[in-house]
Amino acid sequence: MSEIESFSYKNYQNKNEYKIVKLFEKTFKRKFNIKKWNWVFKKNPSGKSKITLVFLKNRLVGQCASIKLLFRSNSKIKSFYRLQDVMVDKKYRLKKISTKNLKLFTSEAIKKNNNIIAFPNDRSVKSFLRAGYKIFYIHTYEMLLKTKYKVDEKIIIKNSNSVSFNSKDTDLINNCLKKYTLFNSRKTNYLNWRYSLSYNNYKISRFYLNKKMIGLIVGKFYAKDKSICICELFFNESKNLYSIIKSFLIFVKKSKAKKIKIWSIPYFNFHKNLLNFGFKKTSYKTNICVDKNLFQNKSIKKIFLSMGDSDIY
Repeated sequence: MSEIESFSYKNYQNKNEYKIVKLFEKTFKRKFNIKKWNWVFKKNPSGKSKITLVFLKNRLVGQCASIKLLFRSNSKIKSFYRLQDVMVDKKYRLKKISTKNLKLFTSEAIKKNNNIIAFPNDRSVKSFLRAGYKIFYIHTYEMLLKTKYKVDEKIIIKNSNSVSFNSKDTDLINNCLKKYTLFNSRKTNYLNWRYSLSYNNYKISRFYLNKKMIGLIVGKFYAKDKSICICELFFNESKNLYSIIKSFLIFVKKSKAKKIKIWSIPYFNFHKNLLNFGFKKTSYKTNICVDKNLFQNKSIKKIFLSMGDSDIY
C-alpha cells in the first residue's frame, strides 16, 4: 500500500484536541492552548463545531476545522460553517491531503443543508478552489489619523475594555442589518462569546445623542502597525455616522494609533460616508470562499461581512 493510500480521514473525537493544538503550533508557528481551543470550538453558543482530521496511522497530519454560525437569509435563519485552521503537516504537503479533506468536509456539510464560508490566506486558497469553492474579495479601507479632531459636544461616548452586549445593542444591530439579504445574525450570546477576552482583546464604544444610543463600534488595536481595526460598526441613521466616527477617532487617538481600518463594499450603507470622511481603498483584499451552492444564490449579492465575521481579527 502506498503512503498516500494509508491516510485516514475521520471526524473529530474527544481528546483529539491535544494533537490538534500541537499541529497548530507546529504549522502556524504560534502559541495555542487547550483552554482557548475549547473556547473556540466547544463554547460557541451558535452550535456544534465540525472538524475533519487526517491521520497517518496514529499521527495527526491534517485538519479542516470550522465553527457554526447562524446567518439570516431573507428573514430565515440558515446554518453556516466558517472554515478556519485548515492545515497540513509540512512534511506531508503536496499530497492533495488538504483538497481531499476539504471535499470530504464540504460534502458532509452540504448533505445536511449547511452552507460554508471561509477566509483563507493566499497559500491556502488554491486548495479551496480545487475543492470546488467560489471566491470573491472584500477590500480594506484605511484612513490616517490627523493630529486633532473637533469634539462634537452633543455626542456622549462610553468606552469599555470588557465587551459585553445587551438587548439594546442587538436591537440597534438588527435594525442596521435589515437592509442586507444575507448576514451573520449576531445574537447576544454569540456576540458575547465572539468578543470575549477568552478570544482576544477587543474594546466596545457606544455613542449617545439626547440619552439615546445612536451607534456602536467594536475595535481592536494592533501594535505592529499602530492601527485600529473596526470589527463592527452599527448606527441608527446615516446622518449620525459622521459624528459617530469623529467621536471614535478622538477616543482612539489616546491609544497612539496612527490609522484606522475597516472592510467595505460599495453597496454597504456606510460606504459613501467613509469615502467622504477620508477613508481610502487599499490594495489589501481578503479572500472569501463559499460553497458553490451559496455562490449561485441571489442573496450573496448583498451579503454583509465585517472584520468580526472573520476568524482573523
